[in-house]
Amino acid sequence: MGRELAARGWLPDLALVSPAPRTRDTWRLVAAELPVPPRIAFKALYDASAADILSQIGQTDASSGSLLVIGHNPGLEHLARQLAGPGSDAKALKRLEEKFPTAALARVVFEGDWSVVSPARLTHCCGRRTLASVHGRCGRQSPPHARLSRQFPQLPWPDSGWTESGLSVRSRCLTSLWVEAV
Repeated sequence: MGRELAARGWLPDLALVSPAPRTRDTWRLVAAELPVPPRIAFKALYDASAADILSQIGQTDASSGSLLVIGHNPGLEHLARQLAGPGSDAKALKRLEEKFPTAALARVVFEGDWSVVSPARLTHCCGRRTLASVHGRCGRQSPPHARLSRQFPQLPWPDSGWTESGLSVRSRCLTSLWVEAV
């Protein structure tokens, strides 16, 4: 997912990440692929409703032009559907309506400030298979934990070591929403 964000030039200014261990682990994998790690805020997104997530987004600093929310379904799926307003891409909307699975990314763009995100345009809805067709399998072979912690010391790392296979499995826990102000 991080590789795909970087390849498309979708570099977040801020990441809102659920404090759940699997989303934190996934965030580390995503951040490792970004050329410049964004600011990060751990927010109460576990079991959050669409309204709760939208409230968290509404508190975003005006200096942030783009935001990546890494959380959980069904809240993120409901919010993505709620935000997909007039002018949304028909293929992306169809994909979102069919299913918003684990490891999916929905990208919405809106005009205005963070306190009034809706309505927005859904421009992309990428699932794990879509991303895998671009960059090979979704669960990439990750460098060891020690290398990542040296590369990104500002991120909170767990005390226990990770195995590459564990990272690969954990990478499938990501469900995310990309929100961009234009």
